[in-house]
Amino acid sequence: MIKKFFLICSICGKEFISNRRKKYCKLCSAEKVRKNGSKSSKKRMIRNRNFIKDYKKDNKCEICGYNKYPELLVFHHKNKKEKNQNINILMKTLKNMEIIKKEIRKCILLCPNCHAEVHLNERRTNKI
Repeated sequence: MIKKFFLICSICGKEFISNRRKKYCKLCSAEKVRKNGSKSSKKRMIRNRNFIKDYKKDNKCEICGYNKYPELLVFHHKNKKEKNQNINILMKTLKNMEIIKKEIRKCILLCPNCHAEVHLNERRTNKI
């Protein structure tokens, strides 16, 4: 038989039942995570963001060679059919760095001007 504890939430002061000794009731615990985020997810997001920053610093636009402001460089998928996810979304949500690296291998790094030209050329060729 699972032992149940009657506990008092340290945030709202309401009594709640739990099979573990917790500090917060379910509602307050969910609200706390929503406001602050979990520590591990913040660390993961910072790690992923730093990886992307370093990757952009070490590379340049594959068409024109631009790298004055690496933050401006964008990832462009070579083949849209192979695209699983946007790199920015992966950077914020995934735990596994290998998945991000695998998605980056499907992309080329472009400056904003070259990226716009590539998409304009794609649209023009599709109209014909």
